[in-house]
Amino acid sequence: MSNYYKLALFWILQVICCLLYLNFSPSIQQAIFLTIAFIISAIVFTFTSTILSFTYYVAITLLSSFYYMYLALSQSWTPIDQRDHIIAHFISIASLFILFISSYHFKKIAKENIALSKKLKELEGYILNTKVLSQREFENRAEIVMNAMKRRNENGYLITINLAKLKKNIRKSIFYDLSDAALISVRNQFDLVGQFETGEVKILVQNTNKDGVDIVLNRLFANFNKKIDSNINNQLIINTTLI
Repeated sequence: MSNYYKLALFWILQVICCLLYLNFSPSIQQAIFLTIAFIISAIVFTFTSTILSFTYYVAITLLSSFYYMYLALSQSWTPIDQRDHIIAHFISIASLFILFISSYHFKKIAKENIALSKKLKELEGYILNTKVLSQREFENRAEIVMNAMKRRNENGYLITINLAKLKKNIRKSIFYDLSDAALISVRNQFDLVGQFETGEVKILVQNTNKDGVDIVLNRLFANFNKKIDSNINNQLIINTTLI
């Protein structure tokens, strides 16, 4: 059973316990007191750790038990009064426990959602099933890299490969093959490879010169031509820009 279904089940049980308590509660004052205790407990269970929440629950259980024992002795409850108060107390403690468990699963779901959101945000920066950057992620990282190079007084090159001359029926396939070849042809820790919505593959090579760019391009096409015929190379528009 998923955490969502568990949480829904616990809330249903919570409602049932509340209705039962109202039925067995000896007085309106105790019902109001339980409502206040529930609000405080909900805040504690939501904003504290699991261990602290459980400690709070155990403390409430013990204190309320001793309190009922004190009332039974001081007010000389009859067996019927004792029965009603015991049932009401049991329902209230059970209800608090359900609140504790549901709060635990609620926090668990919240943590899972935060983790999934972070993972999704991370994946949005890459093309599906690859380490090639999306256009937005490439532009963001490129800005950071270029600012860093300026501070270090380094040069770099931006290589742009345009596929506009290719036939549309093969352009997408070549687009991905070229991106994969570029990815394995650069230094993963320093250089960037991105796919652009305009049908371009861009490579940012840090701290290099024209000879270094030529080495990258030669390596790229050597890897590219392992899959794709070298005649395609002549149809690619390649521009290199000093940055």
